[in-house]
Amino acid sequence: MLARTINLKGQWEVGLVEFEYPISWYTFPEEDGAYIITSGQNTQKDDEEEVSERYAVGDGIKIQINNGTRSIPKLCNTLKAGYYDDVLFLIREINTTLPPGVTLGYDHIKNRVFLKAPPKTLLTFYGKLAVILGLKPGVAIESVNQLNKDYGSGRATPVTYAPYQADINAGFYTLYIYTDIIEYQSVGDAFVPLLGCVHIDGENNKIVNVRYDKVHYVPVNKASITEISIE
Repeated sequence: MLARTINLKGQWEVGLVEFEYPISWYTFPEEDGAYIITSGQNTQKDDEEEVSERYAVGDGIKIQINNGTRSIPKLCNTLKAGYYDDVLFLIREINTTLPPGVTLGYDHIKNRVFLKAPPKTLLTFYGKLAVILGLKPGVAIESVNQLNKDYGSGRATPVTYAPYQADINAGFYTLYIYTDIIEYQSVGDAFVPLLGCVHIDGENNKIVNVRYDKVHYVPVNKASITEISIE
């Protein structure tokens, strides 16, 4: 609510001149941190029991996925939600929670994550975490099911690459600023009250201030303004 009403006569325009925001969000939300691992065909029963005990979460946990509730089996783990600087740091954290013989790696040239594990090992991630790793949410990445001639000799292990490139930001590079005091305009296939776009740039827990020398103005849609809503 404004301190006093703004009354306008004639045609007016408004533009975004300065914007300040904190870099304080998590890399992925807590509900996207759960993942499932299914042991490969060569895993011994004793190993499976050890892993099941290590990663047991009661009789299973429930997480919200696509507005539905999915029950997660015992052979699962949850990665701590928070801020991760880059894909390598994220992968290192994931690897500390994986059972022996199963690891994720990162190919700098391809910019893709890969799974190195016994054949037919399945690893499933969800939500934004899956997108960051270049995977389809809810779709398992499976280690190769054909042993190469060097597998088991200590010289080489087959790997399976994620289908898409990794991106620690999951495509989130821009803040879109909306307000209720401007006319709607076409943006892509939508008709929205978009005031401006702000490029995200800065370090975690820092305050970023952006100033625009060249302002993009948008027509005001009200003659009397008592409050201004910005999203």
